[in-house]
Amino acid sequence: MSISLLKVQNFYQRKTLNSPKGGS
Repeated sequence: MSISLLKVQNFYQRKTLNSPKGGS
């Protein structure tokens, strides 16, 4: 796995956690 990919995943995870939806 690429480091940038891990960073992107972490970023999206944070966004979903911050979202009221908790998105799927």
